Amino acid sequence: MFSPLDTAARMDGLQVAQPPRGKAFVPPEHDKFGANATPGAVDPGYATEYTSQVGPHSPPKLSYRFPWGLSLFTYTLLIVGITFVICGAGFGGAIGAVAANNKHSEPNTETVFQTTTVTATATASVPTAAVPTASATASAGLVNDYVVLPPDQVNTTTLTCADESTMTTKSGARYQLHCNVDFGNNDILWFISYSLEICLEACSNLNTRTGNATCNGVIYNANVGHFPAGNCWLKSAMLNPSIEDIPPSVGATLLT
Repeated sequence: MFSPLDTAARMDGLQVAQPPRGKAFVPPEHDKFGANATPGAVDPGYATEYTSQVGPHSPPKLSYRFPWGLSLFTYTLLIVGITFVICGAGFGGAIGAVAANNKHSEPNTETVFQTTTVTATATASVPTAAVPTASATASAGLVNDYVVLPPDQVNTTTLTCADESTMTTKSGARYQLHCNVDFGNNDILWFISYSLEICLEACSNLNTRTGNATCNGVIYNANVGHFPAGNCWLKSAMLNPSIEDIPPSVGATLLT
């Protein structure tokens, strides 16, 4: 049997059947990012969808180009070489400047030394000492800046004696020499003397200052090391002669 609707259709002729309203077809969702998604897949009767997989963002690699097309190793060697040359030139210039300043600042001085030998007639070892050279003036031949050795560095001095001979001092006083003869007692004073001449001059100067014959003679002994307190004795009287126990020595008596 036909329903009233079918009957109406028949009456109107052929007509296209319409789907019921409110029940439109909903296409199934496609997994755009799923494992089954296919780029460019087309659902029949529906709009075409394109899907693609987007990977994680990775920045593009930057390549640095060194000057003149050099590699990193070659460019590094070039920089090190240039730095070495610059530093070497600066250091060399500084050393040269210091050497030049020292050359002009050093005084051109020379110290000349002369060896002086102290000898004696006694059989004893005589030390040799070096003393600075004394300069002599051209006119008078006098010695300047003469340096005398300290007494503790002298063992004996030179002594030449001719028995019964005479010596005259600068003041004109005359003394008679007695080799290796001692005159005991009557000492005025004593001191270190490096020669018989100095010892006699001291006696004459004492008489000149006092105005009378205060000093009548001297005893001079060349053994300075044996008599550290003095080896020249000024005598007020030349009495009691005896043989010297520690030669060489001279007993000189004042004549005039």
